[in-house]
Amino acid sequence: MSTTAGRSRRPSTTVVAIVGIAAVAIVLGVGAAAFLLLRGDSPEDVVEKVYESTACSEERELMTDEYARESGLDDVDSEYCTTYNDFRYDAEVGEAEIDGDTATVPVDVTVDPDEGETYDLTGTFTLTEVDGEWLVSGTEFDEAS
Repeated sequence: MSTTAGRSRRPSTTVVAIVGIAAVAIVLGVGAAAFLLLRGDSPEDVVEKVYESTACSEERELMTDEYARESGLDDVDSEYCTTYNDFRYDAEVGEAEIDGDTATVPVDVTVDPDEGETYDLTGTFTLTEVDGEWLVSGTEFDEAS
């Protein structure tokens, strides 16, 4: 008759493998979630925020300093801000093309300046990554054909 008293049982290699695989999966899952939460807004997200903003000060935070000066948003109390802030926009934001620290995002937008006549525009936002954050650094628009 054999007895197991006094002997320790080792887990089988199958159990060890399963536990190991589960631990790796958990670590990878937590790492992926942290990456997605900490990576910041994509270029498309920034462009969406431009159109969702309700104040020039919100838009200003999404731009490089140079572009803010060029576009008249360096002074959020300017006539430019008070005029264009009342416009309504319906924008369709396309997929960004990213090349290093520069991205371009195509946009089709309908502008309604006075709840009457609308204007259809097509254009491109250029964004630059500054300290890990995408900021608008240029725009180019034409009337849609």
